[in-house]
Amino acid sequence: MPLFASAGVNTYVGCALTAPTGYRIGVISAMFARPPARREAVIAILQLFAARAAAEIERRETETALRTSEARFRSLSESSPIGVYQFD
Repeated sequence: MPLFASAGVNTYVGCALTAPTGYRIGVISAMFARPPARREAVIAILQLFAARAAAEIERRETETALRTSEARFRSLSESSPIGVYQFD
């Protein structure tokens, strides 16, 4: 018995979540009891959702990396016995 058959699902449409670098993050999909009448419209909507979700995932990862970097710099500058200066 297929995995989702017990829930009445026999059709799904999926779209890859892809980072701007081309790295595949995952898949977003919609499941149906019967094939959708406007499959192309479902695919277009999933592509919009996938692009937005991938952008949000990347934003969060970038934000986390920035916080980590700032914490590392703060720790280094606070524990340094001499002053740290930055200038242009």
